[in-house]
Amino acid sequence: MRGTQGRVTLTVADAYHDPSHLFAGEALVAPATMGRLDANAATQAVLVRGGSRETLERTVAAVPGVQVLDRDAYVSAASDSFTRPLRATRVFIALALLLALFGMATTVSMTVAERTREFGLLGAVGATTRQIRSIVRWEAATVVALGTILGSLIAMGVLTVLHLVSGSSFLRPVPPWWLFPLVTAGAAVVTTALSALPARRAAAVPVLVAAKAE
Repeated sequence: MRGTQGRVTLTVADAYHDPSHLFAGEALVAPATMGRLDANAATQAVLVRGGSRETLERTVAAVPGVQVLDRDAYVSAASDSFTRPLRATRVFIALALLLALFGMATTVSMTVAERTREFGLLGAVGATTRQIRSIVRWEAATVVALGTILGSLIAMGVLTVLHLVSGSSFLRPVPPWWLFPLVTAGAAVVTTALSALPARRAAAVPVLVAAKAE
């Protein structure tokens, strides 16, 4: 390895699995080795064997920013460093879903607004309020179902390509079993929410207004 002090030959004592395979992982080296690589490098972790946690905390109490972790806490902190990029990805996914909901709501509302005459004439020929609302709900369900199916297929395709390219076990295209029931329930809730107001507006169109609408 080449450091600021020059080349240093290292012997690999052990290796750990980085499930992301997207970035170069960190390494743990002895202080003397790190000194030969870069004498000014900051120490991020020091592994200590023996001694109680309370004793270690009293020993480093005067050093600012030092945190004493037991074995489990250190493993948890190390794994969090791998999964932190995934949290940012989930935020972007949530924003994309929110934008998709607004898009679907706009589509359903515009469809109802552009068909004022049709809904009014349906009421004039005997269609009940319940039937008109059912028409709007089924149309909203069609929009949501198509969006859900296409989105799921595209997402699985992208994950498959990323998994094949990177070999990352984080990006395996193997969704958990509970994801599909959750998506189905979410689609049903979205359909109900999106169609509630447009269905009410469509059922409340007066016949005279519909006759005058162009």
